Amino acid sequence: MARVLGPWCQELIVTQAQVPRAESPQRLAAVFRSWHPVPGITVSVWQALDQAREAASPDDLIIVAGSLFVVGEALQLFSGAGGVCVPEIVSHR
Repeated sequence: MARVLGPWCQELIVTQAQVPRAESPQRLAAVFRSWHPVPGITVSVWQALDQAREAASPDDLIIVAGSLFVVGEALQLFSGAGGVCVPEIVSHR
């Protein structure tokens, strides 16, 4: 995933799902350092989304990727906040 997304991200925030087997954000940051020397690091999906929303302009796109646990937590947060989630699959083949 890092090889695919890393070169395309202008900003990067790494986090972890609230499950026992989740990879640490520090370790994920080390994987992405070739593309982002200083990625944002948070300890929860909520913090990562909050930080992304603060940094994003109206024309920016926030992508949540990683494990299904991370995506599931993000979907819960969006639906609980009255946000609208419209899944879209984009292929760059």
